Amino acid sequence: MEKLTVYTSVTLAYLAKARVLARSVKQHNPDTQFYLVLCEPPPEWLVASMTTGDEPFDYLVTPDDLGIASAWLFQHDVVEACTSVKATALAYLQSLTNSAVIYLDPDTVVFRSLRDISDLLADHSIVLTPHCPNAETDVDAIALNEISCLAHGVYNLGFYAVSADPTGREFANWWKLRLQHFCHDDIPRGLFTDQRWIDLVPAQFERVKILREPQYNVASWNLTQRQLSGGVPNELQVNGKPLCFYHFSGINLNIPEQMARRLRIEVSAVHQLIAWYRERCDEQGEANLSRSRWYYANYDDGTPITRAQRIYYRQNAEIQRKYPTPFATGENSYLEFLRSRGLDEIELEFSGSRESLHLAANRLRALESTWQYRAYLKVRKFSRLLSARR
Repeated sequence: MEKLTVYTSVTLAYLAKARVLARSVKQHNPDTQFYLVLCEPPPEWLVASMTTGDEPFDYLVTPDDLGIASAWLFQHDVVEACTSVKATALAYLQSLTNSAVIYLDPDTVVFRSLRDISDLLADHSIVLTPHCPNAETDVDAIALNEISCLAHGVYNLGFYAVSADPTGREFANWWKLRLQHFCHDDIPRGLFTDQRWIDLVPAQFERVKILREPQYNVASWNLTQRQLSGGVPNELQVNGKPLCFYHFSGINLNIPEQMARRLRIEVSAVHQLIAWYRERCDEQGEANLSRSRWYYANYDDGTPITRAQRIYYRQNAEIQRKYPTPFATGENSYLEFLRSRGLDEIELEFSGSRESLHLAANRLRALESTWQYRAYLKVRKFSRLLSARR
């Protein structure tokens, strides 16, 4: 029997959750090869523990393995980076293993064999699960779930399965190209990281399976129609069917509990499951690992990189050519360039709004290296003085 290939994409902050996921996959699918895609350079202790077999992952994949440059990572925040590499990793694993590939988000736990999913790939090239597989009837649920789908994507990309057949490979490369250029958290422009692109897949590809069965990818957004019951963890049922995997999305922000209260859902079994999951994460080092700061969060002198600084670099090809190593600091660096032009002040003025950050970056581009920029600073300072006196 062919081994299953499963992967997830994380930073060190999510390593404890990824360990829980990998252990659950291996427990119920011992014939699995599990790949950890780490979106930052691995620390020595992780390399050592992988070498000695103390981690539940079979293989470690880094940005270097995927041919991803640090200057490209600079253009993305941590969520954008972890989601954008998923398509590149998918194509990489298809080529490496010549087998079907299953992706699971790190905050997921598997409770049954995944063979039913891999069997679907005998007749389908792509398997997806929708956020809202059934129509909501409650107005609050429509507002919270269906409208959210319109903004964030019809399909939840915490899971997908893709074959290594020609259609599966074509899809991987199609998605890879789009995520290389347009994997941004930018809902006003119709983008939400990797997810919104998949809305196009059923229209543009054949052999797509929409998996609506209730036991797969159970999460806060579908609890209005999926009743969880039974003993935690191995006797759980969803609408009378054995739970295959649960997606604990938003658990750090208590999203599942908040959704349940707002939608008036009876979720005693969910609360028990969440408590069990938090204990498993704690056992895998959650308390320390969750505080890990992303390697690409700062310039090389420790200065935090702001979202507007990433956006401006991403949107300006000339700046990218002039500063090919944007993490560097000091003389003739990208950070020095920004400071010399007062971007910090502009960020303060436009803080708090994703659309405004785009305006800030666009305005800086229009004003940089011109007499208008200095004039703009003087006019703004004068207008603030007037406002303070009103």
